[in-house]
Amino acid sequence: MSTLTCEMRTSQLSGGGDMGFGFKRRSSALPAEVTSFVGRQEELACVDALLCRARLVSLVGPGGVGKTRLALRAAAAVKDSYPDGLCLAELTELREAELLPAGLAALLGLPDQSGREPLDLLVEHLRGLRKLLILDTCEHLVDACAAFADLVLREAPEVTLLVTSRQPLDVPGEHTFVVPPLAVEERDGSGARTDGSAVALFAQRAAAVVPGFRVTAANREEVVALCRRLDGIPLAIELATVRLRALSLTQLAARLEDRFRVLTGDRRTALPRHQTLRTTIGWSHELCSAEERLLWARLSVFAGAFDIGAAETVCAGGALRPEAVVEHLVALVDKSVVLRVDDEDLPRYRLLDTIREYGAEWLASTGEERACAERHLAWFRGAAEHFREHGTGPAQQRLSQDITRDLANFRLALEYAHGPGERPQDGPALAVALAPYWTFRSSFAESRHWLRRGLELLSGPCPERAEALCGLAHHTAVQGRTEAAMPYAEEAWEIAEALGDERLRGMATHFVGFVHLMSGEAETAGPFIARSRPLLEAAGDRYHLALNFMHEAVRSALLGRSEQSLRNERAFELALGDGPHGGGERAEGEHGLSEQSGGERGEGESGGPGDEEREVFFRGFIRYFHGLALWNEGRRAECAAPLREAVRLKAAMEEPDGTAVCLETLAWHAAEAGRSVRAAWLLGAADAYWRQDLALMWGIESLIACHHEALDRVTSALGETRAHNLMRRGRALPAAEAVELAASDREHPKAPAPGVGARREGPSARGGGLGVLTGREREVAGLVAQGLTNREIAERLVISKRTADAHVEHILSKLGCSGRAEIAPLLERPTATAG
Repeated sequence: MSTLTCEMRTSQLSGGGDMGFGFKRRSSALPAEVTSFVGRQEELACVDALLCRARLVSLVGPGGVGKTRLALRAAAAVKDSYPDGLCLAELTELREAELLPAGLAALLGLPDQSGREPLDLLVEHLRGLRKLLILDTCEHLVDACAAFADLVLREAPEVTLLVTSRQPLDVPGEHTFVVPPLAVEERDGSGARTDGSAVALFAQRAAAVVPGFRVTAANREEVVALCRRLDGIPLAIELATVRLRALSLTQLAARLEDRFRVLTGDRRTALPRHQTLRTTIGWSHELCSAEERLLWARLSVFAGAFDIGAAETVCAGGALRPEAVVEHLVALVDKSVVLRVDDEDLPRYRLLDTIREYGAEWLASTGEERACAERHLAWFRGAAEHFREHGTGPAQQRLSQDITRDLANFRLALEYAHGPGERPQDGPALAVALAPYWTFRSSFAESRHWLRRGLELLSGPCPERAEALCGLAHHTAVQGRTEAAMPYAEEAWEIAEALGDERLRGMATHFVGFVHLMSGEAETAGPFIARSRPLLEAAGDRYHLALNFMHEAVRSALLGRSEQSLRNERAFELALGDGPHGGGERAEGEHGLSEQSGGERGEGESGGPGDEEREVFFRGFIRYFHGLALWNEGRRAECAAPLREAVRLKAAMEEPDGTAVCLETLAWHAAEAGRSVRAAWLLGAADAYWRQDLALMWGIESLIACHHEALDRVTSALGETRAHNLMRRGRALPAAEAVELAASDREHPKAPAPGVGARREGPSARGGGLGVLTGREREVAGLVAQGLTNREIAERLVISKRTADAHVEHILSKLGCSGRAEIAPLLERPTATAG
């Protein structure tokens, strides 16, 4: 049948309007685009490639993500490949699956021959044609569409089907393409951030509503933040821009806390299910079974991504059997309610914020919100305790990365645990369990924030209070605040004595010694550190025992006793080595790290193959302190090798504090050796870390003096201007490149690529400064800085607790902060620094 004939017959049968079967007529003439098509070049290329090799291509994704627009644009690009034309069937309004064959037959202009089944007519007509048939919006007719597609694939070998749906048809031969939300930000060739297609779409649609609207330097961050809040969903962006007729950009962003009420669009020609964001998501909700809806609601308790194990434990119960969770999770992925993220052997999943909020409303209506939050807390407390128990072993890096991936969930659990409840010890216990992670990530401010909040819940002497006090003493002293740290350690010791708990006594004794050490009293610290070791060994507390060895290494370094440092390193390996005889049982003749100490390794080596399966945090620091001991002992030529080895280990752990001190001390070595250029950029590379709320060389005066001495040497040798420029180049180096140059003993850094700014510049620069926050987010940030909890913020601003949670989560992400405690200093700065 020719294209013209198809159009004529369709028009004659339908009168140019509805087909009488509940879906609209579309023939070879695709509907004209009345608004511009933004972005999607990569997606179009992928769909085009699929259409070249597959006869059933399904575009799947959540409601409003742009599946239909992408399908129409892709079809227009390939229409010349189909001499018998193409037809678009818009199935939105067809509610009865039985009418699908008759409706498609009428759409194709086939006569109604009484006595013959419409499906038989369809197949007979399509057989031998080379045609593209587009089935738009199939999710509510998925079984009928699947049966039709399967028949066409077998009986009409020249026909190609292009389908849009919120779930695949699950037919043999189907190739699915998941249509993602529009990117809010992208990276150019130099790694710099650029506006993504979501921002471009917002700009175009806003200009149609508010003539002259443009995305400028003044409003860009607010537009970016708004598009991120809308998940980059085109429908949500278009509905939002309509509100600009009456609201300013700032007012719109502030009101998005109730996005379902605000995004109600008024396009009279829009499909009913696309007229508001709520009805768009509600359409998906209606297509779910009762069990899938329940799982959707319970999954809303997660912040960010989650894995199958967490979903099974947190979401099972009642009508949702544990063994059925995965089945229903897969169904929600198929329906584009849940998105799969990370293409790894163990995939993770997440809900878009808009879908999560919808589920949260349903969860609240079921009365299960608290029970789900309790299970969520229990799961992540268990994960934290597992990390604390095993984080000093060979799986350290992997376990640490696991915590990082789930950090949003841990923070949500901490917020809940520190709220009103019947078990005040839950919050402090979770914070204490996370203390090793915060140590490994140099997240001292966040640690102190949660530990202080935990102490407010525990008034009397108890083990949880003693452990929280020890953690506070540790992380306060590391930040150079030893006067504030000592009372914490002393109170912990008093509680341990009162309880008669030998493990707590060992911990508290150790941290009293550590605070003395950080105060510059290395000799005084010695007996405390020595007395605590057997207590920690007897208790089997591997984490605090490892800290004990590390802090003894600090003491040896400050006293300039390299041989004592080497003996301590060997003892650490015997007690906590990763080998089969670790923990004090290494067989005679087996050697650990210490046997290669003193610079005997090859240039640039980091301990041989398999380092990714070894403990690296403590090893790296013990190597570093051996180098520092050699430096303080005056053996300057020998200290560089262990320092270069240590910087690789610290970088492998992605640990800022250790990386910074390694780069800093290597700068001292270069400055004294007359290598002023290397010293200058190394000082800059280290300075980029010191700006991250880390205390310069832990506030230890003798080490700070070495910093100033090296800086004076470099400035004197190069001149102030050249030294400043080289330091600035060092600050701008990507972290991995700075480490590689430092470890390989390179003299000169590479020139920075055009447009590449400084890296690792601390919270305000990582997130772009306070300008990235919307007006409401700045208001929330101010309340966070005052010490209000999320629940108190919600009450103050008359918003839901979950909305407050989302605001704080977005603030932390935008500012690059690791915890709430980092927000207040940023608000106190007149401007955000960026290198």
